[in-house]
Amino acid sequence: MEFPNLTPQRREILNTATQTYYEQLKDSSEAIEYLKGRGFDGEACKKLRFGFVGDPLDNHKQMAGMLAIPFVTPTGTVAIRFRRIAGEGNKYHQETGSVSPLYNVRDFHRSEPYIAVCEGEFDGGVLSGLVAVPAIGLPGVGQWAKNGKIYRRLFQDYDKVFVIMDPDDPGQKAAVQIVKAIPNAVNVVLPFDVNDTYLAYGKDYILKELGLWQAKAMSPLAA
Repeated sequence: MEFPNLTPQRREILNTATQTYYEQLKDSSEAIEYLKGRGFDGEACKKLRFGFVGDPLDNHKQMAGMLAIPFVTPTGTVAIRFRRIAGEGNKYHQETGSVSPLYNVRDFHRSEPYIAVCEGEFDGGVLSGLVAVPAIGLPGVGQWAKNGKIYRRLFQDYDKVFVIMDPDDPGQKAAVQIVKAIPNAVNVVLPFDVNDTYLAYGKDYILKELGLWQAKAMSPLAA
C-alpha cells in the first residue's frame, strides 16, 4: 500500500492550498449552494475544511471551478481531492502522482468507543460533521480489497464499528469483506448512501439505525 511521503515543502503547499481554497469558498455562491444541497452548513464546512478553487494556485490551474476536499490529519493536510460541480467530465480529480489515503482520520482521535467506516468523502463528512458520529471514509469501494489487511488494524480496539457502505452490490460486497476482517463490526444497510439518506430522512433516522439515537439525544454534548 502507498502512503503519502511528504517533504516539509509539500506539507506547506498542501496546508496553504487548504486554507486558500477554504477562504475562497465564501466567494462562490455556486459552490455554497452545491454544498447546502448536500446538507453541509457553514460549521460543517469549517470542520471539514471544504474549499473552492476560484483563484487556483500555480499547480492547480486545471482544478479551477472545483471543490477542494482536503484529507486533514492531526499534523495537517496530506492530500486534496477536487470535485467537479458543473460541466462534463470526471467528477473527481487529483494531482498526478498524489495518493488518496483514508479520509477524516482525525476521527480516530475522538473518545467515542465506536466509529463508522463508509464509502467516500461526502459520506464520511456527513456522518462526522452533521450526524456527530466519528467516521472514516474509504476513497473508493475497492480500497478495502487492496489495503484491508492494513486498514483493519486501525479499527480493532473499538467496541463497535459501523460498516455503512452503499446499498448497491459493490458496496455490500465490500461491507461483507470489512465485517469479516474487523472484530465487533456490524453491517448497517441504509436505504441510500449516507449523504442521500441524511437528505431524505435526517440525522435522527441515521442515529436510530445505528442504535445511538437515545445516547446522543440524552447527552448534553450531542451535536
